[in-house]
Amino acid sequence: MAINISDSFHAAARVTWPAPGVPALGSQSGFDGTIVKNGVGDVTIFYDQEIDVATLCAHATPTGNKPVMVTCTSPNDQSLRIQTFDNANAPIDDVEMMITVWRHKL
Repeated sequence: MAINISDSFHAAARVTWPAPGVPALGSQSGFDGTIVKNGVGDVTIFYDQEIDVATLCAHATPTGNKPVMVTCTSPNDQSLRIQTFDNANAPIDDVEMMITVWRHKL
């Protein structure tokens, strides 16, 4: 399914990330994407259409029971970089999360 952006559009995906394994996208809704591991606690999701970073909002919610901090950045119009850290601010793998991306109206 390709992204079809409107003022009310949103897309979501579940990320599974076993340590020290390779993360995977599952349960994608609203986009086709791939995920690439950049390093410990660092992945990039590439999606199949451009979303203007000026109107992009992204949210990553950890779904496990361990304390974890998550950052989301959008390096360009077709990717989302996600980094995960433990409570000592060290990068960690083995984090499952839900990713939501939407466009806010300007």
